[in-house]
Amino acid sequence: MNKRDYELIKMSFDKYTVKINLLQFYKKAFPLKASTYRKYNQAYFEEIVINNDIEARVAQNYRERFLVTPEDIYIVFEMYCKEDYDEQFKKTKKERITHKQFVDLFIICLRNDSFKIAMLIYTIYLNQQVDMDNRMMDIIMASVKESIRFHEMKLFFLHEHFDVLSISQLNQLLDIYQEILKRKDPKMNPMISQFNTIKITLLIYRICWKIEERQIYSLITKCSVLQAYLIKSLSKYFEL
Repeated sequence: MNKRDYELIKMSFDKYTVKINLLQFYKKAFPLKASTYRKYNQAYFEEIVINNDIEARVAQNYRERFLVTPEDIYIVFEMYCKEDYDEQFKKTKKERITHKQFVDLFIICLRNDSFKIAMLIYTIYLNQQVDMDNRMMDIIMASVKESIRFHEMKLFFLHEHFDVLSISQLNQLLDIYQEILKRKDPKMNPMISQFNTIKITLLIYRICWKIEERQIYSLITKCSVLQAYLIKSLSKYFEL
């Protein structure tokens, strides 16, 4: 890339922000992953750098020129968190990223099942006692319901911050497991689709045990029903 190329990139940020629809020029879907972007921004070109055979020198020049301000870096971090580009996340400087922005990035990771970066942010940049509040637990529970990916990681967060959950949230969590564990499609059932069936089942069972330990009597019946289902399922699993 020469100086003119960098000038054109800079112009696309400042003036021509709405991205050209590449499907107007190609009969088939454009193979470039970044083609789904609606606007030209730092993340658009950064994803091209990551997903294509770009020389290290060119990639470094691009980042030195365009990932300068905190706003520029945050735009790229949002993309990293959506796609779970953990290596690039670790290499990029974070000194000017605020705590609130790290919380927002963590939420993006949870919503996109990007748990490699999520764990980096959780262990290094979050105040776990403060940031893991009811709102965060709602997002984790929504992720449990919508996606079976990284289910063990989601159970880790649920158990680690179980005391944060309100009675209403615990009721909702039991309803979610009653629903997803009875899905007929095995690929959408976390008890079947995950690597360690026994471990996942026991971690879900432990949720019921913790609720009983807290003596939340309004949820005892739901816990008993779920526990019975888990025990029956494990018994059948051992008989196979």
